Amino acid sequence: LAKLRADADPMPYSTVLDVLAAEYGRPADEVFAHIDPKPLGSASLAQVHRATLKTGEDVAIKVQRPGVRETMAQDVSIMRTSQIVDLKGVVEELWDTFESETDFLIEARNLAEFKRFAARFKYMDCPTAYTELCTEHVVVMEYIDGISVSHPGRLVDAGYDLKEIGTKLVDNYATQI
Repeated sequence: LAKLRADADPMPYSTVLDVLAAEYGRPADEVFAHIDPKPLGSASLAQVHRATLKTGEDVAIKVQRPGVRETMAQDVSIMRTSQIVDLKGVVEELWDTFESETDFLIEARNLAEFKRFAARFKYMDCPTAYTELCTEHVVVMEYIDGISVSHPGRLVDAGYDLKEIGTKLVDNYATQI
């Protein structure tokens, strides 16, 4: 559990290609015209690569790290045997959350649901999932270039109003709730 983090060393590109081949039952170059070997981001559960579909669309591919689910299952199994009774509920909740977050078909469905929800708002959107290319361990979605809210200076330099962004983020979360 201590190793789970949002910023992790990237897995080798060859591993990414192996996962894609295993998920699709064919080499990745039969599905994608190009995959950037350099990840856009890498976390302990998965990493994301920019790619182009054979049909020309610019996409992002989220690829789950091999064995991450098994490792987490071992950690949870150890915690389940703990004598600390109060920890049992926390462990079960952690496992349920982890299971849903490592099933990327759920993530693809959530993307589609959020896309439908956000359609009525001009300032709210998310990438379109290519559901026919999504599997339990891979999500393929529309690539959208932008500036993260974690880089406020870059947002200001690009002409964005941070107060307006903050207001819209709060409105967005409140509407979702």
